[in-house]
Amino acid sequence: MNLVSRTLLLAALTGFPVTTLLHAQSVAFGRIAAEQKSPMAAVQCILQDKSGFMWFGTQDGLYRFDGYDLVAYKPDPGNSNSLSNDAITAVLADSSGTLWVATALGGLNRLDREAGTFSRFQHDPDDPLSLNNNSVRAMYEDRSGILWLGTVDGISTFDRRKERFPLYRHNSSAPNSLSHDSVRALYEDRGGVLWIGTLGGGLNRLVSDHDESRGATFSHYLHDPMDPRSISHNDVWALLEDSRGIRVGAVSRCWSTTSWTSRSWRAGP
Repeated sequence: MNLVSRTLLLAALTGFPVTTLLHAQSVAFGRIAAEQKSPMAAVQCILQDKSGFMWFGTQDGLYRFDGYDLVAYKPDPGNSNSLSNDAITAVLADSSGTLWVATALGGLNRLDREAGTFSRFQHDPDDPLSLNNNSVRAMYEDRSGILWLGTVDGISTFDRRKERFPLYRHNSSAPNSLSHDSVRALYEDRGGVLWIGTLGGGLNRLVSDHDESRGATFSHYLHDPMDPRSISHNDVWALLEDSRGIRVGAVSRCWSTTSWTSRSWRAGP
């Protein structure tokens, strides 16, 4: 089967325009790791910082690419200032330029760029204001400079001055608490509203301020098989905003979107 025949068949199956698919066929890709002879494993996340450096979080450590060379950052069991874990789940450059690295088993890391060393923030069972869990799955800095961390056991916010981690979790006796503790996505929309995607608890919207004395309250958006306007699935992996509202990447093949006035949801695009 030639290229045109394959493209026409793919267009019929997917619904994508033929011109889009033909253009995609002509795109060429370079392989950074192959050129560098690097053993860089599966890439989990990518970031470009304000200086232009590309950062790749992989299952085998953190890599920085300057357009020519790769620099690897990996755990060193004999060095407490090395990366805490080699399975990287998220990389974030905050508003001050500080690089934060979240890991699957080693908590949170802060990179000192000049020294090439890391400060570690990890769970301490004897400290209730330490990071609540070392499995950090999502990370976001809001417009106020608050660093939000989604873990498999709720949400921590990082007080950088005191180096404390106030915690928000699901509470079965508090109906307006977080709907589920396994958090996979965090996003602040253009109105300043924070959205939280969970695995099993659908989508949450932060309603109250993050005031430790009062706690936080959340609105919940769950899949309802009897309501076509509900979100498509309760496992939410990704969140993004466009001109039409919030896009919700769920475990099913559909995206959902909300209108800003009605908060109703429908299948995308």
